[in-house]
Amino acid sequence: MVLGANLLIPVILVTLTARQPIVLDPDLEVVDLRSGREGSLAVVRWGERGRALIADNQYLLGSSEARADEERQAHVGLLLHPAPEKVGVVGMGTGITAGAALLHDSVASISIMELSPLVATAADTYFGEFNNHVCRDPRVTVCREDARTVIASARDEFDVILGDLVTPWRSGASRLFSMEHFGSVHRALRPGGVFCQWLPMHQLTPEQFDLIAVTFQSAFPEVHVFRNHFKTGSLPLALVGFKRGGLDWGRIEDRCRRESKGGAVSDPLCRHPEGLALLYLGQWRSTRSAAAPINTLDNLRLEISASQQIVAGDSDRYFTGNGDVWFRFIQRQLEGLAGGRPLPEPLENLPETGLLASRWEVAHKSGHASETRIWTRLRAGLPRAVLDDAGADWSLWAGSRSPHQVNIQPRP
Repeated sequence: MVLGANLLIPVILVTLTARQPIVLDPDLEVVDLRSGREGSLAVVRWGERGRALIADNQYLLGSSEARADEERQAHVGLLLHPAPEKVGVVGMGTGITAGAALLHDSVASISIMELSPLVATAADTYFGEFNNHVCRDPRVTVCREDARTVIASARDEFDVILGDLVTPWRSGASRLFSMEHFGSVHRALRPGGVFCQWLPMHQLTPEQFDLIAVTFQSAFPEVHVFRNHFKTGSLPLALVGFKRGGLDWGRIEDRCRRESKGGAVSDPLCRHPEGLALLYLGQWRSTRSAAAPINTLDNLRLEISASQQIVAGDSDRYFTGNGDVWFRFIQRQLEGLAGGRPLPEPLENLPETGLLASRWEVAHKSGHASETRIWTRLRAGLPRAVLDDAGADWSLWAGSRSPHQVNIQPRP
């Protein structure tokens, strides 16, 4: 009797929790739930998030509501290359980032590297309407393998490699931020190739970010930094490196002109160099000594640090979208612009305007009295090329509300 009862307990628990893959939420409805060697994966309908992927009852892999931001992860990297033909995407999630690469006319092939068969199947089955049916496009190959192995076996193969967001404390994931992997990426790029690695800054401490950036710089000495959006929730940030050459704003202008005239890219910020300049945070330069440690497969410094941090529960140490640490980081980056490759004169003030957009987001969300004053300055600084683009889809704006939706009345 006792043995039988013990055997039944796990079955009962699974039955009770199978329909609740994350915190109890009346707006969450499970569409599909499957388990495999990598854990469990739930496809859900989740209120304003729309359709979403939740892994291991712990974290969100992506959602239809975040489509614009996930697509922008592809656009930023691809617009930095003069004519990207072969694209590698490390990590699949909903497939929305990889699917956005299909919108660029020059792209002839995309290799998506996804370790989880569950994720690859879910992206195809449940997110096709959001990811341009990327898994069924003849230009696309889905490699259900460890991306580190695939990249390490490639030589001079890709024009652009996009590194999707990964959770740094998950076992094995932070190895994608190792010296060995970054070196493999460099070798896998063609001459003139671009590597765009996205980081979840809201899941990192300043020390952990510095560790990743120093390690990135071991393979790509010139590191440029771009944000994904102006919002205050998640904080995707891209480290960008080049295999020969560097950031060329004239080339970016040509690419944006091509996409805005004949391509299918409709994001207001990704049709103009002025838009990308709003997201640009300059070159990254380490403040650490030359002997500062880096993250390797031998030491797993990031994985250990991130795991200890999440167990300790000291969330105050992470970057937050409305926190002083995040804004100090942005301000320091912008102060360093004068020491790097200068932006063309028409673009030189736009990174500061991008910072102003984030400050307005904070004031708007909190109802602060400065909202109207900040908006007046922001509206005056936004580039006309972006504001007057009738061909842009303003639902894809990188803030919580587009400039055409804001009608602020002074607060009493």
